[in-house]
Amino acid sequence: MEREIREETELLKSNGELTVEGWARKPFWKYDRSKIKASLYRIKEWDYYAIINEEREFAIGITYSDLGYASLYSIAFVDYKSGKFSEKSNIKALTRHKTGLLPSPDLDGGLTYTKDDMTFSIIKKGEKRRIIAMLPSFRLPDGRIGLKLDLALIEGHGTESINIATSWKENRKCFYYNEKLNPMKAEGIVWLSSEKIELKKRSYGVLDWGRGRWTRENTWYWGSLSGNDGDRLWGINLGYGFSDRTPASENAIIYDGKANKLNLVEFDYPEDYTSRPWLIKDNEGRLFLEMKPKVNRKSDFNILGAIKSDQNQVFGIINGWFLLDSGEKISVDNSYGFFEKVYNKW
Repeated sequence: MEREIREETELLKSNGELTVEGWARKPFWKYDRSKIKASLYRIKEWDYYAIINEEREFAIGITYSDLGYASLYSIAFVDYKSGKFSEKSNIKALTRHKTGLLPSPDLDGGLTYTKDDMTFSIIKKGEKRRIIAMLPSFRLPDGRIGLKLDLALIEGHGTESINIATSWKENRKCFYYNEKLNPMKAEGIVWLSSEKIELKKRSYGVLDWGRGRWTRENTWYWGSLSGNDGDRLWGINLGYGFSDRTPASENAIIYDGKANKLNLVEFDYPEDYTSRPWLIKDNEGRLFLEMKPKVNRKSDFNILGAIKSDQNQVFGIINGWFLLDSGEKISVDNSYGFFEKVYNKW
């Protein structure tokens, strides 16, 4: 039985275990890194943003993360039309969680990273997150040089999100605290080399805010897509594969600002990730999606077998339907989103 948390609570007890596991419509748990019973090298923290513009058929992914022994800063550009992507990543060693990541996704504040030819800032104030980035030597998938962003991601006033706090059966002091904020309206300007693109309609953003102490090896599945039903925005977040999800899954539909909770989901995908459509359904007959893959944003590395990652984030065009808590059926028509499978040994 899933448990909904309805009021603010401390995240961890004095012994390092979660005070209460479950899901919530707001990030009610209070995160304090100093209470985690683990080395700084076992704590994983990140803010990940994805912005999708359906009119021009591209996506942008931005990662600002600190794994204790190193931090990762990354910007990716995904071109649906050509089926290609470009990415620029920098790693800084032994950051030990001194990179400025905040203890709550609701807090106002800013993150800035600058090195060589990559500079970006993420500034939150109220219901707006402004993202500014300059990468003058970034090679786009079509061969052009230069990427610049000045974007705003805007959440609706009072909009709910999907939040979970869950632990691992094999070690209850290992936990994952996460908010997925989806959908957000995306506005602003993207410069592809000298070409200026203004984001207007059919542009959406999602935030994946994660904090926790992880076990050594994990595989996760995650998917996100957004759209609108007339004037009502909706976003779908789906995921599974790691930690004990008995108290809560992260599966939810945010429709017109309200969370409609789903139970369990499963992704049916080809071994090569792109040779046939992905099929996604839940266990209660409330969701069915089919994604036609367009781009696999693949990334993998292996550092002497000690640190390994195999990431397949597949962007595609999605059709299907979902049922709200009220029983109303909403169609998903040519929505742009992504589903992924990620293995980490970290």
